[in-house]
Amino acid sequence: MQVTEPPRNPGRFNRILAEGMREAYADLFELNTLANTMTRDEVKNKLKTLTQGQFSDDVLGKMAGTFVALAAKADFKAVESAKPPAEDAAEVAPDTPPALVTDGRASSRVRPPIDLVYNIELVLPESRDPAVYDALFRSLRAHLLND
Repeated sequence: MQVTEPPRNPGRFNRILAEGMREAYADLFELNTLANTMTRDEVKNKLKTLTQGQFSDDVLGKMAGTFVALAAKADFKAVESAKPPAEDAAEVAPDTPPALVTDGRASSRVRPPIDLVYNIELVLPESRDPAVYDALFRSLRAHLLND
């Protein structure tokens, strides 16, 4: 027999579930802001579009069934009424970090640009001739810095 623990705050459970769904299924809510009202088949078709055919119909059906079952228990009206009015990105203070700037869509954020770091490891040959090392570093500079 499996024992399940009741929600710790049953008064807020449905609203928290709706907030979590908006975050977890943000791509689906971007396609349709009322995704929580869609039928299982509609959700399945949207998920098929979003996943670009990565999953079988059986898997997509289960994903859609999970979404619809969760949406039936979630209180999206409480989430909408508790949401502050959207600000335009132009009105945000210039010192606001980019991760906090909203673009007005439901639960989506403007993501900061991705910083990529490349680590190049060079194993130097054993040599007493400094010309070997000079040639290696000249080659690296020419190919990496495009001088």
